Amino acid sequence: MKYLLFFIFTTTFGFSQENIDVLYNAAVEKYIKNDYDKAVEYMEKVYSLSPQQKYKNFIIKILYEAANSSYMKQNYKKAYEYTSKALKYTTEDEKINQLHKILSDILKKEETNVKKLTETPAQTQLQQQKEEIKPKGQEQKNVEQKPKFQTTTEKPVQQETKVVVVENKKYKFLFFITLSLFSLSVILFILYQFKIHLKTKKLLQQQIEVLQKENFELKTQLIEAKTESDIYKEKEKMYQQQIKHYETELKEKENQISVLQEKIITLSKTSVIQLQTKPPVSSKATIELQPIYDKQQEQILSFLSTIGKPELCTEYELEIYREKLASMLKTLFEVNPQKTYAVLHQMINNENPVIRANVVLALIEIGSDETFSMLFNLYERDTDTRVKGEIIKQLVKLKQKIVQNKVSLPESIKQKVLSLLDEEKKKGEWLF
Repeated sequence: MKYLLFFIFTTTFGFSQENIDVLYNAAVEKYIKNDYDKAVEYMEKVYSLSPQQKYKNFIIKILYEAANSSYMKQNYKKAYEYTSKALKYTTEDEKINQLHKILSDILKKEETNVKKLTETPAQTQLQQQKEEIKPKGQEQKNVEQKPKFQTTTEKPVQQETKVVVVENKKYKFLFFITLSLFSLSVILFILYQFKIHLKTKKLLQQQIEVLQKENFELKTQLIEAKTESDIYKEKEKMYQQQIKHYETELKEKENQISVLQEKIITLSKTSVIQLQTKPPVSSKATIELQPIYDKQQEQILSFLSTIGKPELCTEYELEIYREKLASMLKTLFEVNPQKTYAVLHQMINNENPVIRANVVLALIEIGSDETFSMLFNLYERDTDTRVKGEIIKQLVKLKQKIVQNKVSLPESIKQKVLSLLDEEKKKGEWLF
């Protein structure tokens, strides 16, 4: 009933992909219930709306199984109709061609047998009628042709008995021939059917073997898929644990950075207050401020030791550390430029390329002539790709600020930055 309502709806409002899916599901349901006619009807409707190869293959499969089922039930005419319909969709399937040929042979044989069975009774009746008429005529002739001089009645009686015996022998002989022919045809038909059943049995055995192989392959694939899914689940658990571990480490390092930054800010504030209260001209003032500068320098160097190991930090963490370090060195530069230059010289001459790369942002953020000369000198003499890559990356960001007039720099430095980036772009070794 639901499919009838569906057909009424689709004929009035048209078809869509959802309607095709409904028809396809209905065909599958009928196919599972062995209602092959309805399944073929629905699938032909689907194929007419969406002529895809998968729908065509499914129609051929349904027709082949329907023909096999009818063949096993000895409904050869119905099976022949299914194979004929399947051949309209494909002529290259050997199974369908072979079954169609077998069914056509069976139907031809049945037609010849039926003709024989229908013809022989009529012929025998005609012969019997002829033979019944013939003796009567002969009797009349014998009676008419009796000799006039015959006086006794014994001789005609003997002739009549002889005619009856001959007629009985003819009937028996004809009956025996017809019976033997009929039994021979039945035996031949049984032998032919037996031969056909043997062929079909072999075909079915081959199909069973193929299906068993396919089933075995599907089972092995299913087992492999399950093992792969288990492996992926374990890997996913490991990755989640690593992510959690990295998140906790990142939080700890961010806390350390914030603590260090607060300390530097407090130290810079105290140093500024001390500089304002005590003029730097006096040698005594410089002696008193020296421990504060040394302490700031120690904190910066200890901070550098934490970010000087790239295997402990991700690229995201290093970017945060570079920004924090640049702000720390800029604050220190505002308080004591000479001490900051000493720290910067130590960093650009450090053996660790990660520390040399981490100081690039600080040199640009401070933005003095001395820091830019350090930056250009580092670019010319350093051969490490990490350091050069960091310099070019930060110079590209600085170029954007220069173009947008967001930074105030001497014209000579601006031209130097732009010319340096143009040269690197011509080389084609870096992505911009």
